[in-house]
Amino acid sequence: MPNATAPRTCGTRSPSYGDRCWTAATTGGWKPRFENIRAEIVDAGDLLAELELDAGRPDRSARAARTGLASDPYAEQLWRALMRAEYEAGNISRVHEAWKACLKAVAEVSADGDPHPETAALYRKLANTRRPG
Repeated sequence: MPNATAPRTCGTRSPSYGDRCWTAATTGGWKPRFENIRAEIVDAGDLLAELELDAGRPDRSARAARTGLASDPYAEQLWRALMRAEYEAGNISRVHEAWKACLKAVAEVSADGDPHPETAALYRKLANTRRPG
């Protein structure tokens, strides 16, 4: 009979939650769950970035976008949110940095290596428009 006080070992790929070990066999696989959580983080980051920008807080908007990008560096909607936030903060050099980082991320996952047309159009608009003030 196993020792009830001995720590439960789940292996290197199966985390233990309480007295249960989660495995791909018992949970239907990790990847779908991770992807769902990642998508929720991206959506939340995008919404928070938009709300913060609407409230006139581009620094917080940029932080929300960066937080989402930490979860999914390929989420172009967050790259667009970051470029808008940096633009509104008057950080044109950071708009260019965000664009370059976006291009690098997209090249890793896109068959043609090109960002979404909406992302490219936003960058062109922000790069070629002087911010008033």
